[in-house]
Amino acid sequence: YYVFFRAYRNSSTSTEVALYVNGSVKNRFRPLPQGGDYIFAGSVLIELNKGDYIDVRAHNGDFGNFYGNNNAQFSNWGGHLID
Repeated sequence: YYVFFRAYRNSSTSTEVALYVNGSVKNRFRPLPQGGDYIFAGSVLIELNKGDYIDVRAHNGDFGNFYGNNNAQFSNWGGHLID
């Protein structure tokens, strides 16, 4: 699968976003710059098995002010099966 995300945030204790597979960290992403309002963005090719699940969330911290809860224009993620 090709998996991608874009997360717009400010005021958080995390400097990284991680892609988790079945609850375990698979890939970590660190944005630049490290402070203020900015966008975490990343993509990865990943092998998944039937029944696996993926989530994208802050790594080693929280998003204290994470934009996108009600508006997909700020933050989103998705994926495509590469056959």
